[in-house]
Amino acid sequence: MKIYNWILILGFGILTNNINSQSYNPVTTITTGLTTGMWDVTVSDGLLFVADTDGGDVNVFDATTFAPITTISAGLNDPIGVWVSNGLLFAVNETGDDVKVFDATNFAPITTISAGLSDPTGVAATNQFIFVADYGDGHVDVFNATTFAPITTITTGLTTGMRDVTVADGLLFVADTNDGDVNVFDAATFAPITTISAGLKGPIKLDVHCGLLYVSDETDGDVKVFNATTFAPITTITTGLSDPTGVAATNQFIFVADYDDGDVKVFEGVNCDVETIPTLSQWGTIALSMIMLILGVVAVRQRIVLSV
Repeated sequence: MKIYNWILILGFGILTNNINSQSYNPVTTITTGLTTGMWDVTVSDGLLFVADTDGGDVNVFDATTFAPITTISAGLNDPIGVWVSNGLLFAVNETGDDVKVFDATNFAPITTISAGLSDPTGVAATNQFIFVADYGDGHVDVFNATTFAPITTITTGLTTGMRDVTVADGLLFVADTNDGDVNVFDAATFAPITTISAGLKGPIKLDVHCGLLYVSDETDGDVKVFNATTFAPITTITTGLSDPTGVAATNQFIFVADYDDGDVKVFEGVNCDVETIPTLSQWGTIALSMIMLILGVVAVRQRIVLSV
């Protein structure tokens, strides 16, 4: 291949990679009141909820300042999954084989969901449904979001080893830890859509934000990022992680529960509400790539002129 072709390809590659890049720089680590054994995190209405499995409670923090607010422990043994929807906090109680429901504002206990659950690990909810990953039975139990009554069970393509579920934009994502992939279903009809497996070994917890799917891979000790629409892999977050489990994202931050370290690692988030402005170093890279593209085009034009 001619040198000017390489210049064009390299310049275009650098420009494309820079435009699509996201740094995910580490911001801080949250440790106040936490023990070893953080299994999950979720964020809603400015609050960060942390499932402290070994501590037997859910710690609540300000999602912006990271200041501790309170601790929820009523009826909990070893909370392993958390989710907030429609003003309700759902906390999966693995030992109790149930899901405790709390008021997400005053943190008062409301009810318990237990029908048909064997070894629940993850939970997610919409206005219509509550989805519970049942590790022991290898399926996803579906409940009515208003009455909490059981509706059906999702089994297609699933084995034993469901660790988590998350819902976004009409899609249900299921972390099949034992199979090393993430199964995608229609969140309304429960019909299977596809399976995501690129680069995954032990997907354990999930979250979707700003069109991005975050997958905590316990085996590799990182968080893999995918396009939540095309399901294509984008990048990997690894800095400072030991045994990542839960993951949650906002416009400001990405929170990753680290089970072994007993803390929550905080990274820069992706803001979908504003257009990202490149940093000075990114502008430099963009300028370099544009120069290379221009040189490539000039070289091609000169070759055309000389050949005429």
